Amino acid sequence: METKQKKFFLCYYESTRNCNLDCPYCMARLPTQQQGKNGHELTTDEIKRCIIDEVTKYCSHGAIAYSGGEHLLRKDAFEILEYTATRGLWSFINTNGTLLTKKIVHEIQRITDGKVIFVFSLNSLSPKVHQWSRDDSLKTVVKAAKLCAKEKINFFFIL
Repeated sequence: METKQKKFFLCYYESTRNCNLDCPYCMARLPTQQQGKNGHELTTDEIKRCIIDEVTKYCSHGAIAYSGGEHLLRKDAFEILEYTATRGLWSFINTNGTLLTKKIVHEIQRITDGKVIFVFSLNSLSPKVHQWSRDDSLKTVVKAAKLCAKEKINFFFIL
């Protein structure tokens, strides 16, 4: 039976439980029954084969939202993002913004051939509430968004 290609599809994939923050509500903090502190994570090849290639079969013009934890903490994060673009898909990088620099955003822009959107959680416009809920300052998210805007790199906020 032939599968009809969809016009658009977004796969939300939590690639890691590792994070450089300790937000009180985040499920990445939950203990797992599997090996290690953060449980088992798919290997680079497993992500390529089981996530990216499968999404491409379903929708050749879709996107994968990489989340976690902090996806950019994966040693293979750039390789995964580059492979996603070579398969014709967009990458949405759900990030806390703490690791973003001008060099990093430009490198990600280059390896994805511009098919990338950074996604920042904005929990409150009140600095106190944001810090309480995010284990980080509101200034971090604002700084990351301003960096993307200045460098003309796509981003949006999740409220």
